Amino acid sequence: MEKIARDLKFAVRMLRRRPGLTVAAILCLALGLGATTVVFSFVDAVLLRPLPYPEADRVMVIWNHFLNKDLPEAPSSGGEFEDHRANNRAFEPIAGGLPWTFVLATDSGDPERITGGRASAALFDVLGTEAARGRTYSLEEERQGARVVVLGHDLWERRFGSDPDVVGTTLNLDEAPYEVIGVLKEDFRFPLIEGDLWVPFTPNPAIPRRMRGVTLVGRMAPGVGEAQAEAELTRLADRFQEEYPDLYTEESGWGMHAEPIREAIAGDVRPLLWSLFGAVLLVLAIACANVANLQLARATERGKEIALRTALGAGRGTLVRQLLTESVLLGLAGGALGIVLAFFGTRALVALDVGAVPRLAEVSLDWRVLVFALVASLLTGLLFGLAPAWRAFRPDLQSSLKEGGKTSAGGGSHPLRTGLVVAEIALALTVLIAAGLMVKSFQELSETDPGFRTADVVTTSVAMSPRAYPGREHRLDLYGRLGERLAAAPEVSSVALASDLPLVPRFSGSPTVDGWEPAPGMTAPVVGYQSVSPEYFEVMGLGLLEGRGFEATDNAQAARVVIVDDELARRYWGEGEALNRRLTLPGLIPEGEWLRVVGVVDSLEIEGITQAPERRLYIPYPQFPTPSLAVLARTNGDGSGAAGAVRRVVRAVDPGLPLETVRGMDTVLDESIETPKVNSLLFTAFGLVALLLASIGVYGVMSYSVAQRTREIGVRMALGSERKTVMALILGRGMLLAAAGLALGLVVAFLLARALSGALGELAYGVSATDLGTFVLMPLVLAVVALVACWWPARRATKVNPTVALRYE
Repeated sequence: MEKIARDLKFAVRMLRRRPGLTVAAILCLALGLGATTVVFSFVDAVLLRPLPYPEADRVMVIWNHFLNKDLPEAPSSGGEFEDHRANNRAFEPIAGGLPWTFVLATDSGDPERITGGRASAALFDVLGTEAARGRTYSLEEERQGARVVVLGHDLWERRFGSDPDVVGTTLNLDEAPYEVIGVLKEDFRFPLIEGDLWVPFTPNPAIPRRMRGVTLVGRMAPGVGEAQAEAELTRLADRFQEEYPDLYTEESGWGMHAEPIREAIAGDVRPLLWSLFGAVLLVLAIACANVANLQLARATERGKEIALRTALGAGRGTLVRQLLTESVLLGLAGGALGIVLAFFGTRALVALDVGAVPRLAEVSLDWRVLVFALVASLLTGLLFGLAPAWRAFRPDLQSSLKEGGKTSAGGGSHPLRTGLVVAEIALALTVLIAAGLMVKSFQELSETDPGFRTADVVTTSVAMSPRAYPGREHRLDLYGRLGERLAAAPEVSSVALASDLPLVPRFSGSPTVDGWEPAPGMTAPVVGYQSVSPEYFEVMGLGLLEGRGFEATDNAQAARVVIVDDELARRYWGEGEALNRRLTLPGLIPEGEWLRVVGVVDSLEIEGITQAPERRLYIPYPQFPTPSLAVLARTNGDGSGAAGAVRRVVRAVDPGLPLETVRGMDTVLDESIETPKVNSLLFTAFGLVALLLASIGVYGVMSYSVAQRTREIGVRMALGSERKTVMALILGRGMLLAAAGLALGLVVAFLLARALSGALGELAYGVSATDLGTFVLMPLVLAVVALVACWWPARRATKVNPTVALRYE
């Protein structure tokens, strides 16, 4: 302990002797360790931290898959859930649920939309959770369709002020009384169905098996492993195909599989988080290389001191231990400052509330992240301290103890320092190329024409309570009153109503087309469909290419009609052949009935933006009234006035309708690409940090080189060398290092891009993983930065006074 204390005191004294170098090293490390800690906090919360369920590795999510329709994970129908519950022997228990939007009556009179879930009673058993207050509902209450509700902890705190007596009270949900029977624990999370409250789910046998939306989750029975569970699903799949041969076809590539719940929750975001973590590790490596260079420079300056101490009997182990102590102390100081930066960085990213990141509420600098930061600080301290320690372990006593102990000509060309600079530039270029790909991807998304007009359009959505609007007549009545009152508002030039917004259709399916037979190995494509009013195409700027739009006569009593986009028309019938053709959507209309094509409109170009189906069809709202309505109002140029008019009209028509925020369609489109925007910003930030650290590294090495070669430069200038010759000498050496680093970085980035092309393809839109423009532009940017970093030391070298330089030693 005495030795450790002595080494610490000596390390602090030596670091204080060169405060500029010490501060620079701590700042470099803080940037690298802070960024790494921020990303690790997300990786830990989403990918590594145990799920809050007992024996979570035995909890599985059951999916349908239609491989030939590009649907690797599809939910189940109510009928399929009942079959699994009755016949699946691998899971005990098995539960089903689906997200739901409830209308909660409030004391203020303004209804509130609450996102919740309808789930079978077994869900809480599968996830191994109990209510913190009261109880969860029972299987008997589920079968009876009892009006009972279990509150999420967040809703209990926000809406009820953590009232301990909330159990037993009554809520008005969807204009029906529900008894509160329990409050869930604070740590209860089920990201597959995010919900603030839960009510019993009772499958409706009248809903066709094709209508899927139920998420199945089960706990493997004792003694059952994943292989046995998959075998049981195969057995059930064979049974389903025998009983419903027209529904489960080999041509569609249908089947069932089970996936661990951790994979189901984190699967989509996994490539992003590991890519970000890899990028920040590269940034941290650059920071370590920088500090190693600084430490090497200090070790060189202290060469005479180390040699003298060795000659006086100091053991090499003692010298190495003291140097490593200095490095570890630097690492811990950089880690401490990095944790402060990570605290604010993590809070800022969580506040962005990017919907694509599951378990976002669990992201924090908890003890696991702090331990990671501590270990990373210690390891980086040891890592960048190895080079100077190794140099101290092999001192050149004879040359170091010569008078002056300075290096003359060529003294600045230490191979390890120059190698570290080359590595820094190579790593920085790798991060910059990744950032360039993300930025270009976001630019492609931003510039993509979605296929509809967004300017001067405001929009909102309303949800109809099933009790207030139980049937089509009630929904059509609201549809008519809303459309009429909105069209009469002076702030609105035209208005359209639809089942949902155009970005992500609420409904999708595979149509059956009269007279069309798929080629071998092909199936009908999945299409999105919307119920819309006749004015929809005009308000959204979708051009009519053939036929006609919807008319007021296309009502519930008229023949069923449909409008398709030109992509769908070409797929099935070819150019100009779609009118009067027939198709149907199983589960949407009674079997044996058809939709007749009366028009063809422009296709939407938004698949890359929202992952929505690329083909669309549209049906008249009066023929297919849904319990939800999206209002799309084209303004007269006054967006705020039109937004106020929409709110006023909806409140006047039905004060009990929950109304979402009225927003411009431009805002809705921007929000749809929020995730790639954040990806782009993060990679760009890491790229800029890498660029800054690399430029500091180049500048530091060149400055040190100039300082070490002061006498040589003085001799050259005394013998007649011109300033431009000296400038070219210094710049040439610096740019030679940069060129080596750029060449190595290009090779590494290209190999990584090829190896990770699948992951990059999921993150980047419209950009190849080996995009030529990015691979040309980023090296040029880094070369310019390296040139500037070399120019300052070179400029200083040309101002060396030969007389002073010759007296340098």
